[in-house]
Amino acid sequence: LNVLPSMASGVFKPKDAKRNMTFGYALYHANTDNLNFSDRTERKLNLVNDVESPGDENYLAQYSLDNRLDEFTTVIGLGWQVSEHINIGLSQSFLYRSMESRESFAAYAIPDPNSGATIDLVGANLDYYAKYNALSAFTKLGFTYKTAHWDLGLVITSPTLGIFGSGKILADYALSNYR
Repeated sequence: LNVLPSMASGVFKPKDAKRNMTFGYALYHANTDNLNFSDRTERKLNLVNDVESPGDENYLAQYSLDNRLDEFTTVIGLGWQVSEHINIGLSQSFLYRSMESRESFAAYAIPDPNSGATIDLVGANLDYYAKYNALSAFTKLGFTYKTAHWDLGLVITSPTLGIFGSGKILADYALSNYR
């Protein structure tokens, strides 16, 4: 069991700042997902052409999925009051994301012994693995204008910039006696 606080943040104002400045930070765990699933089935089905395997075959199939996702964000910000009516803010966010996924599928059609089949089994296997880590950043710039009855605001967000990342994919697909 993973126990993490979802967010920690704070704001502080330096006493000796020349302007009315405010600094802030936030650390938050935006997304955690651990998915683990598997299933299996067995039954009698007529899957193979009766010329090669007369009658029903023993069908066995299983599937499994294991997926882990983790996302963590750090934000630092600065805001200052330019005048009685105008405020400006600037923040920098860093986002770290990691994902690891495994998926496997296997299915077989196995003829009954002494059924006159010309094949032993027909099968398919799929194994897939993917993993990546990435660090990206984006900046926000905000403006507010306060009137007696309204507060107007505008936020401009930069495109996300990839700082670094790495990933790999491994896959294998095999067929046995498939015609």
